[in-house]
Amino acid sequence: MKFIIAFAVAVGLMVGVVQAEDAAKGDRVKIAFLDPPGPVTRGVETEFTIEVDATLESLDEGIVRVGFNRTSPEGFEIMETQPVGHGAQHMTFKVKVVPVDWGEKRKFAVVAYLGTESSEADWKPVATDRRVIGTHP
Repeated sequence: MKFIIAFAVAVGLMVGVVQAEDAAKGDRVKIAFLDPPGPVTRGVETEFTIEVDATLESLDEGIVRVGFNRTSPEGFEIMETQPVGHGAQHMTFKVKVVPVDWGEKRKFAVVAYLGTESSEADWKPVATDRRVIGTHP
């Protein structure tokens, strides 16, 4: 049992080192603008404009994915993607979503992920940003 715990801690530390190395390479993603900013009316389809600033330094090409926690309080469903090249870029997404009120579990939110163009199930972003939107009746 101690071996399993020690192994889990070691893997966690390695993941932290890899994430720190990626951050050191300058990979960043930021939700720069969101309209409407919230709170929004739950259950009513809403068109969001999301402006994202992305800087990709560790890869030549990648993708920005934008999603909302509309089907699960903890998980984000990807709604739109846009390719990015090496360096800094600004992009705009327009996405229609029906906002959900998750109650005490979590606030309705949008997320932006920056990573490889892979569609593999084990895909991991090199940078992430999340913005709480919230809902009202």
